[in-house]
Parts: sequence; C-alpha cells; structure tokens
Amino acid sequence: MIAFIASSVYVVMWAIDYHFFVPDFDVVFSQHEVAKLQAAGASQAAITAKTAEMAQFTQDYKNPLYFIGMTYIEILPVGILVSVIAALILKKKKQDNIATA
Repeated sequence: MIAFIASSVYVVMWAIDYHFFVPDFDVVFSQHEVAKLQAAGASQAAITAKTAEMAQFTQDYKNPLYFIGMTYIEILPVGILVSVIAALILKKKKQDNIATA
C-alpha cells in the first residue's frame, strides 16, 4: 500500500510537471531516441521503424489512461520491490530480537 500511495503521488506530480512545465516532453524524447539511433550508425530501416514507433508513442501519450498507466509502470514495480526488501529485512530483525530476548 505504501508503494501504491507513493506511486500515486509521483503520477500526480509528473502530470502537473508534464502539462504545465514540459508539455513537449514526448516530442523531445522521440527526437532523442531517433538521434541516438542515427549516431550509433543504425540502418535506415531501423531508423524508419523507430521513427514510426516514437510517432505512435507521441500519439498514445496524449491519452490520459495511457499516460497514467505508463507513469505507474515506471515507478510502481520499484516501489513494490523496495517494500518487499524492507519487509524481509524488518521481519528478520524482529525474529532476531525475539531470539535474543
């Protein structure tokens, strides 16, 4: 639940940041990805495919459900992993304290 709440705060903050401060993020990101391929010397077919993929991403990112889903996918798995690791560490320490008492 902690990971979900923290992720929700992240999604809301990114939505505010994206819509008010970096509304061209999707376009700049797309251009960067294509430029990265060009700099690596990729074939024209690969560059064309990446350009089409990034054009689709730019279009999809305008959909609020896609935007929210992608933002959750970015942060929620890490939050869950950190929560599970913390729970395992705290569980082990609690058992150690009981054994020594």
